[in-house]
Parts: sequence; structure tokens; C-alpha cells
Amino acid sequence: MKKNFFAFLLLMLIFNIRIFGGNFMDASPQARYSFKKDYPGALHATWERVYEESIYAVRFVNGNEAAVAYYNEEGDRIAFARVIKMPALPGAVKVKINGMFKEEEIKSVQELVMNQKTCYFFETERNGVKKLIGVYSNGHLKHARTGE
Repeated sequence: MKKNFFAFLLLMLIFNIRIFGGNFMDASPQARYSFKKDYPGALHATWERVYEESIYAVRFVNGNEAAVAYYNEEGDRIAFARVIKMPALPGAVKVKINGMFKEEEIKSVQELVMNQKTCYFFETERNGVKKLIGVYSNGHLKHARTGE
């Protein structure tokens, strides 16, 4: 249950929905140190606290891509998310989605790495109906959600 709740929070942050607003500059020193070590060339880092947990989200630009990483208070990176282009998808994911989106437009694809697992989330739309479909890196379907 807690894993599902945390995954939901991560998805909300990926899609730029604010949980706990504003810059959160008093992230733990351990989290900031780990971030600098993990992403030494990162630019425009903005910290936020995720909900009321001791988890911090840092949005940043690394090279030419925008990303968000999540750290706990001890400085452990617990997740990483970024927008990814279709050609960069693993082969098993390409095979799984081939033909899945015949009439839907793919709006975006996000890569989420958490608990040593990678999942790709496809945001699609058809006739004003939006779907979010998750596919693991091995090609197995994670879930699909529909919304308007």
C-alpha cells in the first residue's frame, strides 16, 4: 500500500502537479551532498519536500534533459524520473507498445527508476480522453489508468 502511494506521488510530481509548494531549500545536507555527487553538472536545481515525508524532490537540468530525483533525509537516492524520447526506449518496451496506440496520440513518455526497477509511463490522448499506461523495461504491462 505504501509503495503504491509513493508511486502515485512520484507520478504527480513527474506531471508537474505540486504536492507541497515552493522551493524547499532546507533539504538535508546529506541529500544535497548526494545530489551534487550524483549529478555534478546539474543546473537550475530546485528542491521541494514531497508531502509530509522526509523525502525531497529536486528538479534539475542535466545536459540537455530535465529530470527529477528523489532523496531521503539520509541522502539515499530513492528514485529518478525523466522525459524520454521514443527511440531511446528498450526493445521489449517498443515491442509491447507497438500497435497499442493505434488511434491515440502519445503526448509524453517518462522513465521512472525506483527500487532498481525501471518503468516507462505513456501519457496518451484520444478524443479528449487521457490514459496513463505503465510498461516495465522487460515489456510487462504495469497498469493503465483513464482520466479526462
